[in-house]
Amino acid sequence: MPIEQARLLLGPDGEPVGRIVGIETESSVLVEATEGVKRYLEEYGGAYERGGDASTFVNVHVFGEKKDIYTDDGNREYLDLHKPEVSTAEETSFSGAALRVARGHIKMARRYEEALPGINEELKNLVGISGRTPIKQLIIIANNCTPNLTAAWGSHENYQTRRALTVEDDIFPAFVIHNVSRIVWSGIGLVVRGEKSGEYGYALSERAEFLEEEYGGGSLEKRALVNTRDEALANREYWRRYHDVSGETTMNPYTTALRLAAGSILLRACELGVDFSDLMPHNPIFAMRKISYDTTLTKSISLENGRQFTALDLQEAIAERAIYQAEKAGYLTTQEQLWGQRWLSLIDSLKKDPRECSRMVDWVFKQSLIERELNRPRKDHKTDYDISLRVATAYHSVLPSGLAIKAMRKGFYALNPTDKELDEGLPLPNTRAMLRVSAIKALREAGINFTANWMSVRGENKKNLLFGDPSATTDDNLDRLLASL
Repeated sequence: MPIEQARLLLGPDGEPVGRIVGIETESSVLVEATEGVKRYLEEYGGAYERGGDASTFVNVHVFGEKKDIYTDDGNREYLDLHKPEVSTAEETSFSGAALRVARGHIKMARRYEEALPGINEELKNLVGISGRTPIKQLIIIANNCTPNLTAAWGSHENYQTRRALTVEDDIFPAFVIHNVSRIVWSGIGLVVRGEKSGEYGYALSERAEFLEEEYGGGSLEKRALVNTRDEALANREYWRRYHDVSGETTMNPYTTALRLAAGSILLRACELGVDFSDLMPHNPIFAMRKISYDTTLTKSISLENGRQFTALDLQEAIAERAIYQAEKAGYLTTQEQLWGQRWLSLIDSLKKDPRECSRMVDWVFKQSLIERELNRPRKDHKTDYDISLRVATAYHSVLPSGLAIKAMRKGFYALNPTDKELDEGLPLPNTRAMLRVSAIKALREAGINFTANWMSVRGENKKNLLFGDPSATTDDNLDRLLASL
């Protein structure tokens, strides 16, 4: 197979096939506990298996010793460094993946809500208290949404590519340019302190504050615009997973879907060998932060070749080039063609008036909610900054249901889940997720202990089932297992 063909995602008929994509969403759990509980966990937490603070205690109680759950909807729910996280099932639909993220918020909230009575009883017994409730309040936030730079929570995108495509040579230039500038529509908004005491400022992106390098493998520290982590979660001979850690937790499903769509289209161009190097910003990290603090979307950044571009112009240039070259080669799926036009349309709408894009862009909607709250009559002496930070936090709250979840329930967003999709979930996608879920269900119903990960399921005293192709929907070994059970 020529190298050009080895890089492409093509079916047996030579037509482009859908790319497997997914989203990982990290959350933070805030616990308000009684002083007695706090003291107990601080004193004994170091030796106690559930950690030295109330949040860690709650998280490990909810997930148990396993800390890793592959669910019947194909998702993975787990603790990552004592933070709850949800990874969506392998999807080929950008909209489907985005709606699974929204459903994941609801499931996570219910998991904690249902566990809270048992947590309180255990704490009462451990600490030796009666009457009072140990955990007075439990809040789950779907991102950081604070100006505290000691910690960050993100939303990572995963894209399936061929092994022949390399991050260093093929993906790096295009995605540095894209990730620097896409925050004009993918940013979730950041409340910052104003120049004077009590004032508030506003930026487009939280994540821009945390990215430190252009290129690297770290996801916990020294986070990069382009991540080099090479963990295929599939047969490494054929597949690569591009793991993008530059994103933030977009609550708007339209934005989440567009993140995946734009990334997939850009990868099509990379697979074709399209050159984007003439659009590379000078000092990309600095450029991203400059873009983030320009809510007018009109200030220019410098490119390496000396040209000046606004972030919207840069997004338009990269979108037009990627879409044109991929279409010219007949290498876009119907879904990508649709979302490509939506990508360009949103850029055009932001150029005309960002305020008209609140149903499609998180930072615009969040800013409008903050401004509305600031214009209300005040009964206390809260500063503009305090009020703005409270609204920003409420926007991302999933327990209790915050402003974004309530907007979903009202059908506000341009891509919006139904109540049934939020409460009951979506059908399994036609991907490897079907195989994994079928195996897990069969083993569980047969009372057989098992272990699972993305690409394998092993039942006790049973043959290990390997699902190396994320697109596969049939497996002979699975059929034999199901027949034997």
